[in-house]
Amino acid sequence: MKIDKVKILWTDDRWDGPLSGLCMVNDSLLYFSVSEDREFDQETEEETLREFNLYLLTEKQFKWKLYWHNEFCKYVADYDYKRRSEDCLKPYSEHNKFYDRYDKVKNEFKLSDSQIVGSFDESQIEES
Repeated sequence: MKIDKVKILWTDDRWDGPLSGLCMVNDSLLYFSVSEDREFDQETEEETLREFNLYLLTEKQFKWKLYWHNEFCKYVADYDYKRRSEDCLKPYSEHNKFYDRYDKVKNEFKLSDSQIVGSFDESQIEES
């Protein structure tokens, strides 16, 4: 799959940038997950780019991810890939309505059940 740009729709996980979530590539909805994290190159004294695999989810997996993403937005925070601020957070008293349920089922989602259809690095993420 030729990939020019990747548009991240939302993230499931992030640490100094996206780690996993849903994205749009060539008019296809795909799931991405980090495959190689950044490393500091001692010789060049520069950080390498984070690399990701792209996965084609089954319909069941997609519905599962969408359901839990919507629940997260409802009870924890309603932010997207770029917009992450305190005003997006829901009251902390609501967070357990998500985490108490999600923590019991989060291991049901297995990327090993999905097909890798491509890869990209963070330089290919479309700035919106």
